[in-house]
Amino acid sequence: MSKSTNLLKRFYLLGIFALSINSCLAQSTVLPTDINRQASNQGGSRQSKNQLKLIMLEKLPAPLYVDTNVETSFRIETNPFQTATKRSLLRQLAPPGTEFDTASYLQTVDQIRDCSVFNNVFRVNPNVTVGWSPSANTQYFVNYFYLRDSLMHSSKLSSNTQAIGIGAQHTINLGKKVSLQPQMQMRELFQTEQLPVFDYLPAVTLTVNHTDNLTSYVNAMLQARFKYFMGDPMRELDPFITWGHTYQKGLWYLSASTTFNQNFRRQFGRNAVLPVNNYSFISDFEIDRQLKNVPGVQLFVRAEPVWNFHSRKTTGLSGMDFRLYYGIRVSASKEALTGTMDQLRKRYTNAAKKTTQL
Repeated sequence: MSKSTNLLKRFYLLGIFALSINSCLAQSTVLPTDINRQASNQGGSRQSKNQLKLIMLEKLPAPLYVDTNVETSFRIETNPFQTATKRSLLRQLAPPGTEFDTASYLQTVDQIRDCSVFNNVFRVNPNVTVGWSPSANTQYFVNYFYLRDSLMHSSKLSSNTQAIGIGAQHTINLGKKVSLQPQMQMRELFQTEQLPVFDYLPAVTLTVNHTDNLTSYVNAMLQARFKYFMGDPMRELDPFITWGHTYQKGLWYLSASTTFNQNFRRQFGRNAVLPVNNYSFISDFEIDRQLKNVPGVQLFVRAEPVWNFHSRKTTGLSGMDFRLYYGIRVSASKEALTGTMDQLRKRYTNAAKKTTQL
């Protein structure tokens, strides 16, 4: 084989590697379920009597509701770059039959050594929702969240994500224990080294309250991602289906859920941020305990396996990742009292009518 052919093959391999590294730099450790709370955190709220509600209940209007929490966590992560296996990457960078010397082979192996390795990540995630409930079953709300991931190794994946959105939801009672909740949300999303996008998030949730402590739910959500607020150009279309259960016993709270997510991007050509279709399963298994003498504070542990498919070995969308979170969550909330006020009004109105009749 001539020296010129050998040289061309080396340039070819280096070119493929450069492209793969650029893909790594373009990714972050933020999952779709991290930024789509409707898909990942449905199914009953904690029935805590220790949250700091009294002052807000006394001072704020009855239809106003507030839900704030700050989650601070560390996590162990097995595949932060979301890459295919090293074996698959080697076949991609140096397919069978490629001829190169030992030095080039060792260099190629060394270049992919950082993929599919353990990492430790520090995350801070404040989330604030403020809403107005004109009736017991209807709510309008504004939501803001910020998410900061800091990796102890591979700091190039550290990122900042924030979003602000508005939405409305309505609850339809299908029985004493079953309810249906359609929701519509619009939001602007910003992420480090990514183009800002505008999302439309229609969703519907079916909830079954088996007991006061046990709840099951199914959520279907569609993420329609655009470049601007007013429609075109569309960047991607992503359906989510989530199912799960929650259970509370005293100060303990357990939840288990799985989300199936499909991403359709290739159909939108140059407007897509990353023109690759893929789908994934993301499961969450969490146990937390509220501190007995500290209002609104929970310690939690969450296991989160992630399976990616059909991405053609694209870095950031491939392989299997396992995340183990451990941390603390501080929350404060005020519920809307519209339904309670309506019930009291009806009760006293009926009592007054009966007294008049007598």
